[in-house]
Amino acid sequence: MANNLSVSKSTSNRDRIDIITSILDAANGGTTRRRILLLSGLSSNQFKRYLSVLIENDYIRMEIQERSKGTAIYRTTDKGIALLRIYQRIRDLLSPDAATNNWLIDYRSSIPMWHNMQKQ
Repeated sequence: MANNLSVSKSTSNRDRIDIITSILDAANGGTTRRRILLLSGLSSNQFKRYLSVLIENDYIRMEIQERSKGTAIYRTTDKGIALLRIYQRIRDLLSPDAATNNWLIDYRSSIPMWHNMQKQ
């Protein structure tokens, strides 16, 4: 099983992790390929490239629904949900303080510590 989440070629204005998490978020609870394309804003070719990596790394699984004429349903796995939670936590930590719109990382610690930057 590969542990690499890189996909060749850069995408327009979004980071790879933003695209990956948009796919995982769209597939959370199970949905069709068409719905994922709609929610993530990807082309069919982009989706295919990312999907193969996500399935290979067990972030998404594909289920065939026999009662729906063999329709493929994509579902975010527990590992994919964990990645979504970690990603959101990191985004929350990197967000500037809403009150001051300023933040500072304490690089002496392995855990970021956010401080209010006030003029003295």
